[in-house]
Amino acid sequence: MKMLESNNNNNNEGAAAPSSDWNEWEKKIFTHYHEGVCDSMELLQSYLMNTRPSLALGALVLLAMSVPFSSSVVMVNALKVARGLLAGCHVSIDIDF
Repeated sequence: MKMLESNNNNNNEGAAAPSSDWNEWEKKIFTHYHEGVCDSMELLQSYLMNTRPSLALGALVLLAMSVPFSSSVVMVNALKVARGLLAGCHVSIDIDF
């Protein structure tokens, strides 16, 4: 990954340049983004390989279940807000037959 990034930075072929309105720290991180992702995944993989399988599976299940749960909590709260806004409008349609 380091070789690919250095080749892209030297040749600028197909590599997107950071925008001129970005801060310096954003430009610095942008150039080494893929390297950071690969290093993070390498660290996570080595940590999980050195733990007991049940602990690694438990952490994976906990992470997998937390995403749908937090999404459902956000959706329920959004529906409560929408219901409150619609109740405050007092929109009613009177149809006489």
